[in-house]
Amino acid sequence: MRHVIRWVCFHNILWTDRPLAALILVDVYIGAQKENCHLVNFELLKDTCGCLITFTYNEELDSECVAVVYYTV
Repeated sequence: MRHVIRWVCFHNILWTDRPLAALILVDVYIGAQKENCHLVNFELLKDTCGCLITFTYNEELDSECVAVVYYTV
């Protein structure tokens, strides 16, 4: 969960006007866990981080996007 929140915050610092696609987070997590990669998918991401990040559908990207729910996190 810490890894995901870091990526979301890092993305928001660099690209304030562009939402972060949730599937990018899944790809980033898989890439970081080269040897110990468990089966990671979008639903597992939602279940794990659901209370700290929010998922909204973005029509422009045609994808679910991620944002931090509380900026005190």
